[in-house]
Amino acid sequence: MIINKELMVFLDQPMQTAVMHHIEPTTQQNLALQLAEKLVSLVENNEWCLTTSMVGTYGGYF
Repeated sequence: MIINKELMVFLDQPMQTAVMHHIEPTTQQNLALQLAEKLVSLVENNEWCLTTSMVGTYGGYF
């Protein structure tokens, strides 16, 4: 990942350490994260609605 520049790291050979650099996410990455969070919320709400409708209809789980 370091060679492909997917991970911003400086290798310090004498100290045998790796120093990571912080890079702000791009606009596209931020939008993808927002979409993922909204999809998680949608799935959780769907599961909750399904569970409550099953409890109301059948008087219990299955």
